[in-house]
Parts: sequence; structure tokens; C-alpha cells
Amino acid sequence: MSLPKLYRVFYKEKVFNFSDVMEKFKEDKHSEGYLRKRLNDLLRAGYLGSVGARGLYYIIPQGSSKEEYVPDKFLIGAKLSLSGVIGYHSALELHGASYSPFRIVYIIAQRHFRSFKFQGMEYHAVKGNTNFGIETILREGLNVPVTDRERTLVDGMNGLKYVGGLEEYFKSVELFPSINFDRIIEYLAGFNKKILYAKIGFLLSYFEKRWGFPGNYEKEIKAHLGARINYLSDEREEAKLNKAWGLMIPVRLKSLLEEY
Repeated sequence: MSLPKLYRVFYKEKVFNFSDVMEKFKEDKHSEGYLRKRLNDLLRAGYLGSVGARGLYYIIPQGSSKEEYVPDKFLIGAKLSLSGVIGYHSALELHGASYSPFRIVYIIAQRHFRSFKFQGMEYHAVKGNTNFGIETILREGLNVPVTDRERTLVDGMNGLKYVGGLEEYFKSVELFPSINFDRIIEYLAGFNKKILYAKIGFLLSYFEKRWGFPGNYEKEIKAHLGARINYLSDEREEAKLNKAWGLMIPVRLKSLLEEY
């Protein structure tokens, strides 16, 4: 038995929306109503699944059941916003650098959308710029847009709640084998926040043995520090002043990072 054309057309794309269907079949001159009916037919027949009311559809591979098949969370996340990018802890996961598994997919989007859950996974939008620090990572044969290592590093320090907090963040980024210091300087300039210069400077000095920290980059970052003393962590806890970076560093940080 031959497979339905729409199913065959989107088999390799795995996750798609109705706009994709209209684009693929525009030369066939089918009406919108006809295409929606075909989608509903395929949903009922078990060829496709849908992501709730999000307007997304996914291919159910031959031999899999609609009840048991779980589509890739990152392929879904990448299709939830027209220009959305996988970021924060989810970017750490895609880069193979997350210390702990999360059941949240973070999508950086220019337009915010309400968080929702699907198949036990939460999809959460964080409003942000999607025009810099982006690369693609191959996922099930498809290119998924994700923040690069350096953007992920800077974003994470700027939004610790989206990477699981200070401990998870440090234990995760430590798994990066290397970083590009020119990109770090470029991204810091884009944010233009004195506190972020201080925090990233401390991070780079902390992992100096792993990544190196050339003197010219250290000097460039220190040139943007302010006079105010800030806290490294979002939480107020017992901390000790690091004079070099003007930061109050949690006392527990060293012991936490030496546990593993």
C-alpha cells in the first residue's frame, strides 16, 4: 500500500506547521480547506500527531504507534516560533554540556508565547535577540538553530534561572572544551552591562586552566567594570569578596564544584 503524499513529503522534515503544508503544495493549487481535511484524515489514521493547539504536526514513523511515539523535543522547540532559537539550558544540552537533564525546552524568541506542556515536557519562551550568536546543530538529520557556545555562556550568566542556577551553570559550562574569546568580547559589548562583564570575567578566570584566559582579553573585560560591588549569584547567601572582579562569591561555590 502506498503512503499518502503529504506524509511522504514531510517524512524527512519530521515536524511542520500548516504554513509549511501550504508552501509545499502551492503548485498543486489545493484549497486551504482541502489541505486541512487531509491533515485531519492523517491524524485520525495515525500517520501524524499534533502538538496540542500549537498548530504543529509531527510524523509518526512506520511501525510506531500514536500513543507511544515521542517526537524530538528540540525539533518541536525549533518550530514553535518563526525565528526562534534553542537557548539557555537547552542549548547546553544540544552542545553536550548539560550537567543535569531538564524537562524544559527554552526557546529564545522575538515574540513571547505562553509556556505549555506536551508529553511531559515544558516549552518555555524567553524573549530575546535572535540575530547574533546563532549556529545550527544536526538533530535527527535536521538543522536546529541554537545559540553558540559563547552566546550560551553569556546568556546563561545573564539569566541564571534559565540554566538551573549557579551550580548547574558552572558544572555545565565547564564541559565546554574551548571557547572563542573574540566572540565573548563581541557579545559582552552587545549587552553592555557592567555587572555581566564582571561575572563573565570571574567565570573565565575561574576556568583559566581549562580554556586559557589571554591577558589582552582580561584587560579588555576589566576596562568595563564598574565601581559597584555585585553578587555573582541571584541568591543572597554567605559570600566572600573577590576584589579582582568586584563580586561577592558564594562561599559554597568551591566545594560544590569540587564534588564531582
